[in-house]
Amino acid sequence: MARTTEWSGREAVWDGMVLTTLETRRTRADLIEVYKIIHGMEGLRVEDFFEMLHVSNTRGHSYKIFKKSFRTDFGKYSFGNRVIEERNSLPAGVVLADSINKFKNLLDHHLKQVRGSGATRLKMLGGTNQIYK
Repeated sequence: MARTTEWSGREAVWDGMVLTTLETRRTRADLIEVYKIIHGMEGLRVEDFFEMLHVSNTRGHSYKIFKKSFRTDFGKYSFGNRVIEERNSLPAGVVLADSINKFKNLLDHHLKQVRGSGATRLKMLGGTNQIYK
């Protein structure tokens, strides 16, 4: 049985609509931005954000990013450091995608496999708006 809580949002809620969680959407957007930076699509220097590892004997793909250690929260939670673990854990097929659209499709498939549906369903239940997972 689904757990329900009252939701007082907009009145237009579609039956069976599935939304991706905020955490998954943020991760997806961050990884797409990393792809764009690394492939020169943003006009930013890769060195300003990441230090690439040039070692071929790593687990997974050989295009990993080095994660620096920081003493302050500012460095720990900055964009460049926040996305490294997630990006390094991607399969080689996703990392080596030759276009942004192929990367997005492979990333969506990977996130669905790893995180499950990771979604929240919105549905009209008994005349009131309800959210259930």
